[in-house]
Amino acid sequence: MPARTKQTPLHARVRRTTKRHVKMAMVPHRENQYKPHLIRRHGLLVICVVVLLVQLITNLNYFRNILGTENQVSVADLLVDTNTERQKAGLEPLTLDTRLSDAAYMKAKDMLANEYWSHSSPTGVQPWKWLGDADYNYSYAGENLARNFNSSRGVVSAWMASPSHRENILKKQYQDVGFATVDGTMDGRPI
Repeated sequence: MPARTKQTPLHARVRRTTKRHVKMAMVPHRENQYKPHLIRRHGLLVICVVVLLVQLITNLNYFRNILGTENQVSVADLLVDTNTERQKAGLEPLTLDTRLSDAAYMKAKDMLANEYWSHSSPTGVQPWKWLGDADYNYSYAGENLARNFNSSRGVVSAWMASPSHRENILKKQYQDVGFATVDGTMDGRPI
């Protein structure tokens, strides 16, 4: 009968191998000629690649909510989703009016240029100014704002969850609507 050799458990072998590799990579000693592998050419290359990958992943995560990057907010989808909510409430659908979209775009650009996020500007300019600038005559008007959303459905869902925004969407007197999406920064952060 052949002699049995004693086998080391797998976890002990893995631990010993890992410990040896870490020691070779980080600790100067005779086996690595007193030059840890991480400070050699190939080790420095690995460190650079890891740092670049971490930076890339961080940037992708940071910028994923910006309009135009991974964002799926579109004027067409906002119109469909808004009209879906109106139809659920038994209301007539709204018609997209380019003058209202122009007014929304001018307002959005003004907010970016003057770094505010509000219905009224810091100088007291009200949203209705933009309707006049776009030559839109109205009897009833409202304004809904949204930022940092990555889908049209998410925008409309958030509006429907807010009583004042919901009221704007479901106001029976409204016939027209306009939307604008813009890229930019506010307070040094992308929106």
